[in-house]
Amino acid sequence: AEEKAYLFRKKENKTWHLDSFLITAEASISFGTSVAVSPREIVVGDSGKAFIFANAGGKSKEVTKISPSNRTASAGFGKSVGVYKTQIIGLTDAFLLLLKGHI
Repeated sequence: AEEKAYLFRKKENKTWHLDSFLITAEASISFGTSVAVSPREIVVGDSGKAFIFANAGGKSKEVTKISPSNRTASAGFGKSVGVYKTQIIGLTDAFLLLLKGHI
């Protein structure tokens, strides 16, 4: 089954509507455990990885997937994610990983 995250946008009349889905073929059932949003990107956490989506022509498209190179660190990676400018922060149970320049 394909896992997805739902993207809602606020209309001018301040009501929310379903805009689209964020979908990746590599997602596990944990896809969407955490989400971080910036003006240009959406980061969606998953079990051991995080997926980066960028706005392209009004639609969000998957740009890349990131994960730690250290197998121990990747065990809980994606449980909590954050994004600030060109940095993505992925929190694991035991590590705080700062991945620069991926977006």
